[in-house]
Amino acid sequence: MKLGRVASPDGVAFVAVEGPEGQETAREIAEHPFGDPT
Repeated sequence: MKLGRVASPDGVAFVAVEGPEGQETAREIAEHPFGDPT
């Protein structure tokens, strides 16, 4: 699992990036960057 940070006009979100190369998905991590992915 890789961690990422996504910035948008609404603010910054932390995400967990998972899956095989070329088919990764990003799921937002609720509240704390090292919390459980939701």
